[in-house]
Amino acid sequence: MEFKKIKIGFAESTLTEEEIKTLQLLTENSNYQLCSISQIQVDDYALERKDSQWSLRLVRPESEKDSVALSLNFDLSLDYKREIKKKEDLLYKSLGQPKSSLRVLDTTCGLAIDSVHFSKLGMEVVSLERNPVLFFLLTQAQSASQQEVIRKIKIINSEASRYLNSITSVGVENAGEVFDAVYFDPMYPEKKKKSAKPRKEMLLFRDFVGEDLDADQVFEQITTTEVPRIIVKRPIEASALPCPSPAYLKPIIYQGKMVRYDVYKRK
Repeated sequence: MEFKKIKIGFAESTLTEEEIKTLQLLTENSNYQLCSISQIQVDDYALERKDSQWSLRLVRPESEKDSVALSLNFDLSLDYKREIKKKEDLLYKSLGQPKSSLRVLDTTCGLAIDSVHFSKLGMEVVSLERNPVLFFLLTQAQSASQQEVIRKIKIINSEASRYLNSITSVGVENAGEVFDAVYFDPMYPEKKKKSAKPRKEMLLFRDFVGEDLDADQVFEQITTTEVPRIIVKRPIEASALPCPSPAYLKPIIYQGKMVRYDVYKRK
């Protein structure tokens, strides 16, 4: 698969030398080009920080209104402040309403909204993010958070397929890692017709991260891990992912107003 080259500008005064080195290391051999913010042009991205508030902004022509920024702050954003009532919570039901903590592998961290949700439910969460710049923003925002429920999430920069290979291999890092549930929320192509427009920052996120064109392959690989429970997040109208493994029962569906969770339990 070919990826477009994405230029990301940043002001060096906003980053420590250690942060710059980390960012350079993460984006090495990737499709991300780091440069001074003075070098970015229309349709490039600007990586910015004000106090502890991190944001990613798509640069627009001066004739247009300034584009919305995708900000990452676990303590201020409303996305991470949702009240959870276990009796009504679909993710809690999808986990089987456990009485004690479970180990959950979130293979699609994204903005970590669902990883935070699992952590608030009392789960031990390992979350994978393959986009190096998004991973950088996530870990910087996490280190600035004052909430233990946020800071205890283990966020790893890795392709889901690579990590899944490592836990089923012998003699490598992460080998033998055991999880009670694997969560999968693939980003699919947008439908041409929509009843409601997504938030502008979510459109920016989708454009920056791209589509999960390998979703079927990743799901197939998840089914080879022998995990007791697989949870797949889907739009209401979307078809279920084809489960290639006979080791899992037909999915139990927990449906909300906007999304549903397809739960595959191991026989």
